[in-house]
Amino acid sequence: MIKTEYKIKFSIDDDEFNLIIKEPNLEQKKLLEQKANEQKDKFISLEQKAKNESELNLKINEINETILINKDLIKESSPKDKLMLLIENKNLIKEKTALLKDLAKLSAQNEIINTINDDLENLFKFKLDLLLDGVDRDKFISSIKAKGISYKLVWQYLDESIKEAQEKK
Repeated sequence: MIKTEYKIKFSIDDDEFNLIIKEPNLEQKKLLEQKANEQKDKFISLEQKAKNESELNLKINEINETILINKDLIKESSPKDKLMLLIENKNLIKEKTALLKDLAKLSAQNEIINTINDDLENLFKFKLDLLLDGVDRDKFISSIKAKGISYKLVWQYLDESIKEAQEKK
């Protein structure tokens, strides 16, 4: 037998709720996919930011290594070679400073992460509003809000409850 809804008893602290979780129909699936796709550009932007940060950190580490090697070489070099190595280190330090400024600019873009977290919470809330039913639905949602529980966390537990219900049948 194929089930499209699951009756679940769900507890938050000492409160117990009788809920019904419905499988999304075709129209609801499209709505959920549309909401999720709206976030795709933000995830791509976040991935690009992480890639850029990684590349900058790699360049900074390479520069640091070169500076250290040059410092060791300076101790053993002739005055002419020392001058060339000191000039090279000076240029490397300038390059490193510029890279650190670029890295700081990227780090300042953390609002992307915050908006993604907020958007994910809104997506899970939308999913809850769309697929949750039962006599305790409103009481359950009020309890989530009052206790400041993440909708993402709620869905993790609801998904576990659904799996258990599916295994019983």
